Amino acid sequence: MGVAAGEAAGARLQGILPSVSYAPFEGTAHPDVDNIPNPEKIRADLKTLAPLTRAIRLYSSTGGVELVPPIANEVGLKVTVGAWIDKNTDRNEREMLSAIELAKRNATSTASWSATKPFTAASRKSKT
Repeated sequence: MGVAAGEAAGARLQGILPSVSYAPFEGTAHPDVDNIPNPEKIRADLKTLAPLTRAIRLYSSTGGVELVPPIANEVGLKVTVGAWIDKNTDRNEREMLSAIELAKRNATSTASWSATKPFTAASRKSKT
């Protein structure tokens, strides 16, 4: 997440940010494969963020991200839970169901959907 790097920048902030995006992953590993976050790391990250913001925004609701809303509630942060939507319909369904359940179970959370557009050679062409 870069919370440690954010601490230096946070020292220059004046006031509290309304919201920040958060992902509990380290490095570039994919959470569906080998990068599942643990509650202790999430708790440490959110304790660092709590004095700097009122809310966090998640862009997924599975792969370990489902651990975030109840921990955010512990430290007083509101959460907008996202569902990562792409071409994988099975994953899309898991994401949406998880986002809805997280919003239902965590009073300070709301659900939203983020659709992704796959990168293709055609999408690189500029329109002139």
